[in-house]
Amino acid sequence: MKNLSKFLLSVIIPVKINENNYFIIGRLKRILSFFQRNKNIEFVVIDSTESLEVTKDLQQVVDSHHNTKFIYLENKEPYSAAIARNAGVKSCSGEYVVFFDVDLLSKLSFFNDMLNDAKSLQNISKSAFTVYPCLYLSAKFSENIEFELDMNGNNGFESSLNEVFKSCLAGSKNKVLYPAINTSTILVNKEHFLSIGGYKECFSGHGYEDFFLIHELSYYYPLARKGKDYSRDYKTDYPGLYLGFRRYFTFYALENLFRGMYTVHLYHERDRKRNYYLKREKNSEVFQKNLSVFSNSIATTEFIKYNNYQKFIQHTITSYGYSKRQVRGLYRNHKNKGIKNQSYLLYRKSRKFIRDPKQFFADISFKRYWH
Repeated sequence: MKNLSKFLLSVIIPVKINENNYFIIGRLKRILSFFQRNKNIEFVVIDSTESLEVTKDLQQVVDSHHNTKFIYLENKEPYSAAIARNAGVKSCSGEYVVFFDVDLLSKLSFFNDMLNDAKSLQNISKSAFTVYPCLYLSAKFSENIEFELDMNGNNGFESSLNEVFKSCLAGSKNKVLYPAINTSTILVNKEHFLSIGGYKECFSGHGYEDFFLIHELSYYYPLARKGKDYSRDYKTDYPGLYLGFRRYFTFYALENLFRGMYTVHLYHERDRKRNYYLKREKNSEVFQKNLSVFSNSIATTEFIKYNNYQKFIQHTITSYGYSKRQVRGLYRNHKNKGIKNQSYLLYRKSRKFIRDPKQFFADISFKRYWH
């Protein structure tokens, strides 16, 4: 059957503005004018703002650009990104969709280059997908980036991105607080996404809806066999030390980091008392409860590419011309001999030894190996 999609790619951007995040309007304006445009790409903004006046402002912003679509969706607190993204996919015209948050930026050609990724996925299978990592910027460096963008526009931003990337690999915390390899910036075939039911709307507020989507997608497109610790929910700033489902999901994303297909997250304050963030613990419970669904991948080996996680990392970094010492930040932060920093590290190590001695000794093994 002939493909009737108007666009090859739809970029889904959910927003909800309140008294604490009015800066989002500026960030949305920047996104819609920042990236190189292409007739094969549309931007779909799903707004759930409760102020009619602000919604009108947002719609004017969206309507002032070509190949954009504005959707209003009632989505009360606790806000659900899952509901918003599903609505965006159902209303978009692209053959492939990617989810993009309003706090993100990337290189100017990010979505143009993503068209090539979509074509590559087409050649593999309708179930094939990929995930784009994100580098979370510090508050000060985010301020510097936004000031430069306001003063100089896009000029010089690519060099700042490269600076951020090198800082992350070196393990410095001055510019990058931490890398998130598995994110919501997921590129997937629209028809396949809808066929599996899209995002599960039992997730509301902050967290885990993206993990569960990747979990389901990986059932149909397995790149490796899931380990015995797959259900383990272990969080760390260092991708080389990932365990459980985070480790498995990295097979779909790490290479994108090294090929320049990553985003940066501009810092913003978070009201941890807001119901949106308080839902994270409940979402974690929902995630674990439903993880047994699609726990084992579909009975096929045609997509299996990887067996060993550390060998996968080694192969990735050497393929892009890096040595082990150049990517120390994947395993630990940059050494700082300040007394304050040493005390903090000692506290972190002691806490890990008490809470998770097995991982404590595993980290020691990684550090010895990585010297």
